[in-house]
Amino acid sequence: MDVSTPYVKNRLDHFEDCASAIDSLFVQAYSKIGNESFNEFLNFIERFNHLSVYNAMLVRIQRPGTSAVGTLRQWQKLERYIKPTAVPIVILQAFGPVSFLYDYADTYGDVIFDDSQNPLRSKGLTPKNALKQTIEKAKTFGIKVNLVLNYGAFLAGNATRFTETIKNEDKKVIYKFEININANLDEATQYSTLAHELAHIYCGHLGQDNKGRWPNRNHLSTACKELEAEATSWLVSKRLALTTNSDAYLIIKLSRGRGRIVKHYSAQRKESALQKMMPPSNISITQLSIEMGIGESTLYNWRKQAVNKGHLVPGDGKNTEQWSSANKFSVVLETASLNQAELAEYCRNKGLYAEQIVAWRSACMDANANVKEQEKSFLIEVKKNKKQINQLEKELLRKDRALAETAALLVLRKKANAIWGEIEDE
Repeated sequence: MDVSTPYVKNRLDHFEDCASAIDSLFVQAYSKIGNESFNEFLNFIERFNHLSVYNAMLVRIQRPGTSAVGTLRQWQKLERYIKPTAVPIVILQAFGPVSFLYDYADTYGDVIFDDSQNPLRSKGLTPKNALKQTIEKAKTFGIKVNLVLNYGAFLAGNATRFTETIKNEDKKVIYKFEININANLDEATQYSTLAHELAHIYCGHLGQDNKGRWPNRNHLSTACKELEAEATSWLVSKRLALTTNSDAYLIIKLSRGRGRIVKHYSAQRKESALQKMMPPSNISITQLSIEMGIGESTLYNWRKQAVNKGHLVPGDGKNTEQWSSANKFSVVLETASLNQAELAEYCRNKGLYAEQIVAWRSACMDANANVKEQEKSFLIEVKKNKKQINQLEKELLRKDRALAETAALLVLRKKANAIWGEIEDE
């Protein structure tokens, strides 16, 4: 490629500008997040394993707490459509400058995730102006509350402490703390989240108050801080007749080990995923991971456990004729003891035909019948090879003896010539 042409030079300059801009975004955002979030980032890129590590970091920077991302076409395949007010997530594209992704919260249409299982969600009606009044009251304690639009569905809010005191526009209120709340959530969830983040501040998890209204308790473990904050949020929400998923939230937070979050799924959710991997649906694990918001490694582990128990769980998206021999053999085992009525019911549930199972059973029987014939042929071949080896050994021995006799004659001839000299022909 001739890089001296104006067109190619402009294209290269354009790519360089894009890369430089995104590098700046990367460095700036990472410096704000800090080194303590590295383990959380590893968990994040594990969930978004269809993206490169660099693009996963860009997604996390632009949309913290995102649940699932996809392109316009990918969401349309799932019967979901982009909201007019949605702001795209910019990532790098192979053989091009950038590509645009959208979070699940940026779309509408068919329900993919069961939002009732989201541990961040709350249900109920907040009293009139309760959220607004609590935000105004927080100002008197030097706490600034913001409603943020670019948060994903799995990030309800967070609280931080300013390194320097911040004054508002009229310089009458001095802020020492800041709380960001996801503006895309309903008001009940926003209020429970605000109560949770305020508890972090009032319990001294972010340091002491300069006026001595609460001590510095930043030395507590993360699990202890989350337990106190969520217990406070649960109590406040309960007094306002709001229902929270505090138990599910605490299970996740208190199950932290070595910087990684151990997610717990209900037995019903696990069973639902396995059913979708089984016939007749036979949804691939990659597609199921997107639909249910469960990591592929978790789905592979569930499938392995089910297969070890003798269940048929293909989960590869293939039709029945493309199944592996192991999956077909599992069907033969499961149907071996069924009568005609039970076999018909089994076929209806699995999306199979009885003729297919009969054919697979015959193939298994033929395979087993051929074992004896194969063993017989093998023994005949071994006997034949052994006989041939014996013949070759005899032939080799004969040739060795002939060679030894020839060598002996040559030695005797040399000795005779040395004693009597060369015999000349007459």
